Amino acid sequence: MTSLTVNPHPLGTAEDVASAVRAWLAEKQFGGASDEALQRKWVQLSESARRVVAALLEDGGHSVKETSVRHALMRLFNTTSHQAGEAVRNAKLEFIKTDFVKLVHNVHSGDELSVHPTWEFALRREIAKWSATQSRGNDVA
Repeated sequence: MTSLTVNPHPLGTAEDVASAVRAWLAEKQFGGASDEALQRKWVQLSESARRVVAALLEDGGHSVKETSVRHALMRLFNTTSHQAGEAVRNAKLEFIKTDFVKLVHNVHSGDELSVHPTWEFALRREIAKWSATQSRGNDVA
């Protein structure tokens, strides 16, 4: 609200506005990450690592203690403490290859995980799609 828009473009119908916004979003590269690069990296992640990303995003995505990610895994995916710990350990190796998640070692208060800012928007979108397919698969089973 610090500036005044002069000669604005008139908005059409709600459908026109929605269409224009969709077109604008499709052409933008949020965070500089292309869909092709995302997909090349996404297919490298195991289902377990995708769950870790989902748990990390559930807890905010930035500077999340490893223990919090494990607790989120147990809550979201009904895993045991041992399974959650193993999933995080294995996912760390995959995150090093994909650069989706940054790992910060902290011997005093516990290691932290953060979603890389370049990939955050795309990962949130990808996790939402992945979660939808997971729940549909559970409904069928």
